[in-house]
Amino acid sequence: MVYDYNEISKIYDDVREADLKIVKFIIEKAQINEESHVLEIGCGTVNYIKVIQELTQAEVWGVDQSRGMLNKAKEKCKSAVFIEDDAVQLSRIPNATFDLVYMVAFLCWV
Repeated sequence: MVYDYNEISKIYDDVREADLKIVKFIIEKAQINEESHVLEIGCGTVNYIKVIQELTQAEVWGVDQSRGMLNKAKEKCKSAVFIEDDAVQLSRIPNATFDLVYMVAFLCWV
């Protein structure tokens, strides 16, 4: 089955939200702080990135192949860097160092 995430982006936030316990676990285990650089692959509408950035002031990046998802993401987290890219290839990410690269509920859609 093929999903149109540009369409799904219109209702995505109505059915998905960040799990605060998971976010706090990620922050604690990865020791994320205001000097950290964090990348989420398959970021969708940035439910997790937004909370990580709010709690830590880290520099946050998101990659998603859906322009609709990224448009929503840009509205929600204006300080983040977003890249429209195929998450399997990651060909558009500049050479950068990240303290944490993670995905949430992503691999099942590849």
